Amino acid sequence: MQQVHLVPLENVDAVWPHVLPLLKDALEHCSDLSISQLMTGCRGGYYYLFVKPDASAAAVCGFIKNRDGEEFKMLAMGATGSFVDTLEYIKSFALENGAKRLTFEGRKGWARKLKLTPKAYKYEVSL
Repeated sequence: MQQVHLVPLENVDAVWPHVLPLLKDALEHCSDLSISQLMTGCRGGYYYLFVKPDASAAAVCGFIKNRDGEEFKMLAMGATGSFVDTLEYIKSFALENGAKRLTFEGRKGWARKLKLTPKAYKYEVSL
């Protein structure tokens, strides 16, 4: 199993093309952000890019302050195989950096695979 790591800010541009397909696919299923917004956030240091060395998994996350404290939100995550170890690493990072919880949107199958009960469902009405 390859260790997930946080990509240093100065390496984001070099790594980005290798994980772009995974992140684009993830955005098609869950997120209100565009791929350019994710990239701009990572380049600017507002978002964090996590990857496996072989680029088989990637995630972009960011801190959000709310009434209950700081939350670490996974904005997009994609993987060609299992992403459970990716999630575990991100949970550890979030906890070590003061987050009270990790939140994310995802496909229905994630609940089963991660043994989680969804807290809410996202609905959208086109206008």
